Amino acid sequence: MFDLTLLHPKVVHFTVALFSLSVLFDLLSVITKKETFHTAGRVNLIFAGAAGIITVITGLIAENRVPHVDAAHEIMEIHETLGFITLGSILLLLVWRLFLKGKLPEKAIALYLFIGIAGLGVMFTGAYYGGEMVYTYGVAVKAVPVSEEEAGHHHEGDNTHEKKPGMEKMMQDSGKVKILPKEEQKGHKHKDGSEHAH
Repeated sequence: MFDLTLLHPKVVHFTVALFSLSVLFDLLSVITKKETFHTAGRVNLIFAGAAGIITVITGLIAENRVPHVDAAHEIMEIHETLGFITLGSILLLLVWRLFLKGKLPEKAIALYLFIGIAGLGVMFTGAYYGGEMVYTYGVAVKAVPVSEEEAGHHHEGDNTHEKKPGMEKMMQDSGKVKILPKEEQKGHKHKDGSEHAH
């Protein structure tokens, strides 16, 4: 069955790629004065705007649905704020461009490019925090079932445990996040006012 909460990490890559290409093509357009780069920048910006809106909407849906610990929730709030700023940058450039009928602003080209480059910086910072949520705190990550043998854990005839070399270290390293029993979890509050623990 399709899980709507897992759509955000799929569509966010389109926003990252399209906005990055838009700014790159705009820079090339200014440097080379070639119309093809100008057109490519405009087209990529239009699609970046559409992808950005979908990315933010799916992120807001996921925020209230995916289980996460308090530490991950703090990072999630930063990630969300940076996502809104990124979308604002994309839409500002898009509206500006549409107002000029697709052309780049000749008199304010430095400001236009500054907003684009700054927007990229904010977007990649947001991407870093998104990666922290997934790879440090396991937000929205589903466990992959493995056999005992693949996990380095199996029982001998006397019911003792045998671990493969290095497994103990790997298990210690993977213990960054401690999932508490439900009764020990502290609640946190979302922007919509809902308060709960995961």
